[in-house]
Formats: sequence, C-alpha cells, structure tokens
Amino acid sequence: MGGKRSGSTIFFPPVLVPETVALEGELVAWGFPRMSRAVYDDQRSSLARPTDRSLLAFTRLKDAVSVCDYAKRYGILWAIQIKADYERETDIRLTDGTVWRLGDPRVRVFAGSDPTENLQGKEPLALWFLLAQRLRAALRISAALQGRARNPLPSVGSPEDWADLGGSPPDEIRWAQNLLLREVNWWLGIGGVHLELGIVEFSEKHTEWKIDIAYEGLAGGLAYRLLLMVAGESSLYACDGCGRPYIRLKRAPRPGQENFCDDCTGVAQQRATQRYRKGKRS
Repeated sequence: MGGKRSGSTIFFPPVLVPETVALEGELVAWGFPRMSRAVYDDQRSSLARPTDRSLLAFTRLKDAVSVCDYAKRYGILWAIQIKADYERETDIRLTDGTVWRLGDPRVRVFAGSDPTENLQGKEPLALWFLLAQRLRAALRISAALQGRARNPLPSVGSPEDWADLGGSPPDEIRWAQNLLLREVNWWLGIGGVHLELGIVEFSEKHTEWKIDIAYEGLAGGLAYRLLLMVAGESSLYACDGCGRPYIRLKRAPRPGQENFCDDCTGVAQQRATQRYRKGKRS
C-alpha cells in the first residue's frame, strides 16, 4: 500500500489559442495552419489559462470586434453544428434553429485521417453573445443572492437577468438559489468539466497522485471559474454604473451605498456631485 500522499494538489489545464482568428460576416473563423497534431505541443502552440479576469472579460462581449479580440487572446469555443435529430440536453439551440455543441478539441484534432490536415472552424457570433449574456446574468444573480448589490440583503436579482436565462424572477430566495445551481451545473455540462486522476511524476521510488480538473476547451475553463466564483468568491459585486459583475478589491461599500467598478469612477463622481447639489438646494 506504500506511497506518498500528495495532499490537495489540483491542476486545471490551459486552453488552446488558435493561430488565426478572423471575422467572416456573422461568424468567427479560426485556424491552426500548421500540422494539426502539433497544436498540443506546448512549444508550438499558444496557451491561455482561464482566470477570473478572462471570465469577467467574457461577460463584456458586445460586438464582433470584442469577440474576435477575445478569441485571439483566450481561445475559442470549439463549437460544431449538430443535426437537430441528435440534439443533447447540453447542446445550444440558437434563435435561427441551428444547434451547436461545444466539442472536445482532442476529437477535432485527431478526427481526420490526414495528420497534416489544417485544423479550422467557424462559430456564429450569436452563440458567443448568448453565452456571454447567460454568464453575465448568472454572476449578477449570484451577487444579488449574496447581498453584493446595492441592496445589502439577499435578493433574487433583476427581471432582466432572469430573462437572459430564459425565465422570470422566482418568488423566493430558495428558488433563485435552486435555479442558479442548475445554471452553474449546465455550464459544467456544456464544458465537459470533470475530475481525473493524474500523477505528479512517474517514479520507481514513490507514487504521488494529483487531482486534475479536466474540461473541453474555453467553455469548460469558463465553467470551472464560474463554479469557483459562485461557490467561494466573497468580493463579487454588480456595478451600479455599467451593471457588469466585477471583483471588488477595495473595502466593501456600506449597506445601501452604491458601488462602482474601476471603469465607472467618473460615474461615481458624477452621481456624488448630483447628490451634493440636490442636498444643497433642499
């Protein structure tokens, strides 16, 4: 039974970033022009590890240029179109009726019989915008449930955020908690997030295991960061200026006080001036 226990060593992988990204109408076209099998060679491929910053940046995608810039920096969704007859619960149906699956890059790389075939694909901008909308809504609802909005008491969140998730605001906090739980688990499903057993080093002298967080591309990385942020992030707030979720590094605002992200400093000063003038007139 001998062997050395590794404790809580946990590893989560980086995401492949394509060599080329371009806009083609309403699509994001990406490619790995070199040998497809080489995309897993760390020395020849660009890799990006998912972080809270990349998660929040995804929620801010609003136009084709921002999606293209994001894909160049953080990676792609590896989306493939699926026939409606083969649709799964974790597939995503767009308003035009098309069904998309966020596939495993390893399947895409080794699916072809020709190992030198260029690896390339196209993804609809509508898919990116839909996922950004859902992710933003989930984080804002999480902030509301934790009392991290202007209202210091837990709340179910705004009707707009629930509409972005495809429903109406629940009547009770517990139902909001249940629905947010389902949303996070949905993300884990579409991203293929799961645990795997890894080994620190193959050695004749000792055995040291590690836990790997495995997932399928960018969506899995975002889902993993979403899980961590909802479950344990105590500094997640919703900005009263732009409405975006953000990580607050400054001290917590007083109960009932507006809070603003760094991008809305000017808005905070403007509102403070308005309150001062209003108070002076009264």
